[in-house]
Amino acid sequence: FVTLFLGILNLQTGELRFSNAGHNPPLILEHDGRCQYLTLPDGFVLGGLPEMEYTDDSVQLDSGDMIVTYTDGVTEAMNPQRLLYSEERLQETVASLAGQDVKETVAAIFASVRKHAAGAPQSDDIAVLAYKGQIKQRHDPLPVQPGLKGKVKLINAFYKWQT
Repeated sequence: FVTLFLGILNLQTGELRFSNAGHNPPLILEHDGRCQYLTLPDGFVLGGLPEMEYTDDSVQLDSGDMIVTYTDGVTEAMNPQRLLYSEERLQETVASLAGQDVKETVAAIFASVRKHAAGAPQSDDIAVLAYKGQIKQRHDPLPVQPGLKGKVKLINAFYKWQT
């Protein structure tokens, strides 16, 4: 199976439209230092149910906010005692990096995972992708016609394009 977080970020306004197919929730590190997991719409793994309908959502990012996406190999990395790195530890790590740039943040996450693993064999892929930018002009998202919220179906369109 394959999990997927698919997002489209408007670099002018900071609006992030996204959909989810069973992937881990990204972290948002806000410019004021608050760090929280993005609430994702429900979504089954990609390809598991060919007729699955996915929904979209959106969130507004501000200048200086950072979004951190990662694979489950990060949070499921085990140490020699078989303790997981965990979503809580990742959130604490990212929160401690407030004010850092993307390169430093990603490097610090990898260093934290390596330290936790303490030489234990890696059992899954470990990948991190982060973005932090300056929003050019913030505005309220365009109004959506009644009944159309979530109807863009980003993942459904992507899946049909891939098959």
